[in-house]
Amino acid sequence: MGNSMSYDLIAWKAPRVTDEEEAARLVNQYFASDDATPFSVSSDVEGFYADLMKKYPLPDPANPYHVASDQTRWAMECEPSDRVVELHLSWGTPGEVVDEIVALARARDLVLFDPQGPAIYSPELPPEPEDIPGQVRQALGAGAVGAGIFVAAFYIPWRILSWPIMAASGFLVAMSIYTLVVLWKPEWQPKE
Repeated sequence: MGNSMSYDLIAWKAPRVTDEEEAARLVNQYFASDDATPFSVSSDVEGFYADLMKKYPLPDPANPYHVASDQTRWAMECEPSDRVVELHLSWGTPGEVVDEIVALARARDLVLFDPQGPAIYSPELPPEPEDIPGQVRQALGAGAVGAGIFVAAFYIPWRILSWPIMAASGFLVAMSIYTLVVLWKPEWQPKE
């Protein structure tokens, strides 16, 4: 898995994993046996390696004056493969370079695993389905609580106390109504 002074990233196409423990088990099995057959053959893995070498070439051992890249400090040479690519970056490699490696892996829909984290950087997972009925229940509950507090505050004889409570509970009712409207009309949601 690289030497002790490297920051390692492992890229492959399949099997698709979404859990760090599952990815760690797969990578540890690969390191223990040096057998890449659990990983599927993919031209995307070869393409990722080619893209990476264009952007951040390895140093040329035949030319001691050749610098691999101003930004990337390879701790060890990485080998091309059609199944799995091990990247061994030195700890001094800037975060922007790691971000670019993540982008290259995502562009080819590869799994990129950081065994040190452990963390899976890609592929991007589809968003979780929204729990619309649960959100409606919460909005209705908050609206009911706000309306109840508003009515209770109406009967407080001291207006200096009741008006702020009524204003706050009215705001809660208004936000509940807004939430229900946005759930009903998703195109009215604020844009990110």
